[in-house]
Amino acid sequence: METAEEIRVNVSDYILTPLSCSYLIHEILKGLIYQKCQIPYPFSWLKSTINRRRGEESEAECEGLDLKPKTNINFTVEHHYRVASKFFDDFQNAMKEISQELSQNVVSEILILFGPTPVCPKEVCRIKVPLLASGHFEDSHINDALKHQHKALRQIFLSNIWMDSVDSAIPCTNTYIFIKRGDISDNMKYFKPCKPLSFHNNVKVYCINLKWECTRDQTCCKNLVVYNEIPDTNIENSIEPVESKQHEHLWFQFAHHLQGFKNCFINKTAVCELW
Repeated sequence: METAEEIRVNVSDYILTPLSCSYLIHEILKGLIYQKCQIPYPFSWLKSTINRRRGEESEAECEGLDLKPKTNINFTVEHHYRVASKFFDDFQNAMKEISQELSQNVVSEILILFGPTPVCPKEVCRIKVPLLASGHFEDSHINDALKHQHKALRQIFLSNIWMDSVDSAIPCTNTYIFIKRGDISDNMKYFKPCKPLSFHNNVKVYCINLKWECTRDQTCCKNLVVYNEIPDTNIENSIEPVESKQHEHLWFQFAHHLQGFKNCFINKTAVCELW
């Protein structure tokens, strides 16, 4: 794969467990698709408006009411809602499965491609995933991770490479998600095996390199005992970072592409307000 501009992100302020890494990558991808103009508003707004519409539909269904009589349907509004809803569901499914793969500590890289097809993308973002700390009680670390997560995000979103990439915004197109992992998995529902990727030299590639080192005490969860449970004397062996296994790295592609969409207005009112 061609040489990429690299954004080195130091995340050594906290213990990078699979769950905290998943949270961080989720935030990176949400910021990426918004700043690359693939959705017209922040992901949090997209989520709240879709959940609001679905909540209204659920309440109407429970009460046996017809939320929108057929005579009052605006097809522009409904089409926009379906496109946005599909984007949201596909993105959530991709992130859920990426989180599951991260929990196994086998993912080494995540690729986000913007373009009409994966063969000829306009822009590529690589996220290099380090070896994560396993064997920890995630609940005891997630608050600390969320507290320091904004530092890592600032290193990315305020870097010169990121700002330059945002300045060269691309029009609405398709977004493809790939992961590279160390072995074959039969448990993945949405990611399918694919051939290794290669891009033309003209394709803009930038890399987010998550740098994490075991600088903090890795035995923090060794003495945690669940009430009425016999301590496991062998837990000390499970809280060390997993050793790298020699596997041939394989590529997997998300089964659906994310289709970018623009906002539209009816009588100077955003369509999402009319869902």
